[in-house]
Amino acid sequence: MRLLSKSSYIRGHQCPKSLWLQSHKSSVLTPLSESDQVKIDIGNQVGEKAYELFPNGKKIPYIDTSLEQRLKLTREYLEQGVENIYEATFLGAGVIVMVDILHKVSHGCYEIYEVKGSSLSSKSKPKQKYIDDIAIQKYVLGLQEINIKDCYLITLNSEYVHSEESTTKDLLRVVDLTKEIESKQIFLPEEIDSLKQTLQLKDEPDIDIGYHCNNPDQCDAKNYCWKEQKNIPDYSVFNIFKLTKKSKALDFYQSGILRVEDIPVTDKLTQSQIDAIELHKFVQKNTYKLNAMNIKEFISEIKFPIYYFDFETFQQAIPKYIGVSPYQQIPFQYSVHIQQQPGLECSHREYLAESNEDPREKLLIRLIEDLGQEGTILAFNASFEMTVIKNLMEQYPKYQESLNKLMDRFLDLATPFKNKDYYHKDMGGGYSIKKVLPILVPEMNDAYSNLDLVHNGGEAMNAFAKLDNMIDKEEVKYLRESLLRYCELDTLAMVKILEKLRGLVD
Repeated sequence: MRLLSKSSYIRGHQCPKSLWLQSHKSSVLTPLSESDQVKIDIGNQVGEKAYELFPNGKKIPYIDTSLEQRLKLTREYLEQGVENIYEATFLGAGVIVMVDILHKVSHGCYEIYEVKGSSLSSKSKPKQKYIDDIAIQKYVLGLQEINIKDCYLITLNSEYVHSEESTTKDLLRVVDLTKEIESKQIFLPEEIDSLKQTLQLKDEPDIDIGYHCNNPDQCDAKNYCWKEQKNIPDYSVFNIFKLTKKSKALDFYQSGILRVEDIPVTDKLTQSQIDAIELHKFVQKNTYKLNAMNIKEFISEIKFPIYYFDFETFQQAIPKYIGVSPYQQIPFQYSVHIQQQPGLECSHREYLAESNEDPREKLLIRLIEDLGQEGTILAFNASFEMTVIKNLMEQYPKYQESLNKLMDRFLDLATPFKNKDYYHKDMGGGYSIKKVLPILVPEMNDAYSNLDLVHNGGEAMNAFAKLDNMIDKEEVKYLRESLLRYCELDTLAMVKILEKLRGLVD
């Protein structure tokens, strides 16, 4: 008999076909990415932190142990009356569950605490999948005649700001979900039986694509179901209409309409949807659309010297630096290409912090110096850079005047693409720098793929985090050089994009 786990139950709850594929045809699933692994690692770190709320517990080891050993050790700890058991393991109705923290409150009476690496504010509602996660735990423990009094979710507190006086209780938010979980218990036996029957099927379940493919999370079978099985185009009706339970995209899909150019324009569509459809039809015939007047107006706002600027940032789920909140963007690197006058070659400046210290103040001091006193600061999707600077301003008020002056000089190079003043058929509705660059500057088509180690912002964030634990000096040097070359390419790309824009309208 194939057993269910918490995670496979959650998967099957979202889509039984996905559960079957995981068990019988896992090769079609999108592999776990480096970013996915980072999320898992963060969850483990937050879990370890949550143990501090329930000290002196016993942990059930997972690595190098069998399921039978984990079940046996859990039972022994229960019989010994251990107050706090971490990763307590149970099997019931063909479902394996591991309880992050099983807390004994009285003789024969316990509480479940499920720990997640995400953050919640005091006004946020926990995700439904978290409720489903805890509900299956309570159900299985009930089958083992373990009386669960209350059920709780522990997450990071998004309103937390790290200080010297901070405690673990300040960092973590504990949410009582007992009522929500109790209301789900009656439905679980039937659902579990249904999922177990799905696992026993010889043939792949015939379940169509739909809202469930993205909710609560994007399924790792989506590429297989959408691209290989249903041949959904890269730019389709699903790009025009938001995928909801009652999405127009699903209506068109079910009637055989997938291509944007085949969508009938009716008065039931919004103006923005009509515009997107008409634009797509136009570029299919003419390759690209150009609004020269708007682009000229945008370019006229740019004042020399021009500073082409890009930040790289990382996040700390559990903040180490004073004034930082969970998952706040912390700048550790920047690149700036500087063009003093039209026709002149750009000079280049860059900064990459040391990995074992708070990078913020040293970086902002250099930043103020390198961005000068006048001229336009160009960034691609500049709201990100401006938000980072705004956070620095709040955390280091003595630099507020200088940073305010920088904020006043920002201009967003993404604006002509965001506003569709330049739109190419290969942009597929997007306007990221990696979409725009190979179209406008084809000679840089392979620029990012040719880089070593670091090819995108996510990899840059993860690479900088790795530096803390690296010992080999040559490896550290090589990784730091890779970070510098990646960030430099981002600002060089902006230089080339503006050159091409000027050429299109001159």
